[in-house]
Amino acid sequence: MQFKIANTLLAGIELQAAFNIRINGQIVVQPVDAIRALARTFHLRDNQQTTIDFSVSRVFDDLRAARRFSMFHYSAVPKSGDILVDVANPGDAAEWITVPGGKMPSCGLALNGLGVVCTYNLVGGIPTDGGPPGDPEPYDDMIRRNKTAIANGARTVSVVFGSTLPSTPFVTCTVLMPSAGGAKISATVIEDSITNNGFTAELSGPVPNGNYKLSSIAIV
Repeated sequence: MQFKIANTLLAGIELQAAFNIRINGQIVVQPVDAIRALARTFHLRDNQQTTIDFSVSRVFDDLRAARRFSMFHYSAVPKSGDILVDVANPGDAAEWITVPGGKMPSCGLALNGLGVVCTYNLVGGIPTDGGPPGDPEPYDDMIRRNKTAIANGARTVSVVFGSTLPSTPFVTCTVLMPSAGGAKISATVIEDSITNNGFTAELSGPVPNGNYKLSSIAIV
């Protein structure tokens, strides 16, 4: 099974598989006591929720990488967004079940040498057979695509990814000219600026107005 929150992959085919999967449906039940009644009665008050817990084991090349991952992983992943669960058989096309309004209250990380076991706790609403989100990003754990507005007169552009990539990507970019035309501006990525959170590009000259954009793609 693959698991995503806010379209960010937590476990699945590209990452290590989830284990110890537990899915728990809950609903509010109100107990009612009546004077001298033989037994207490109970009433359903709706407010149904779905809790999903699972673990993922990841192995790193060195101790430093494992330790840094264990310190920063929870702060880097989204805490809110629809939960997507792929229930398809291995090798088949993905079959996504949506748990709307998801939250990630906690993510426990157990560090053991080069290995880190991540135990995710997700909670959301009633599962729906909604399929994948609109215009899904292909291999969204591996790719970031951006169109970044360029300020009038700017000579550099900084791009910040919507979510952190698992490692430093390869980056390419180009300057989009306004439909009305204008100066031809090119962009060069500054190599030392590339991280798994974004990069900076240097322009061949200042843009003459604020209608230019930098189109970029980053691939791990």
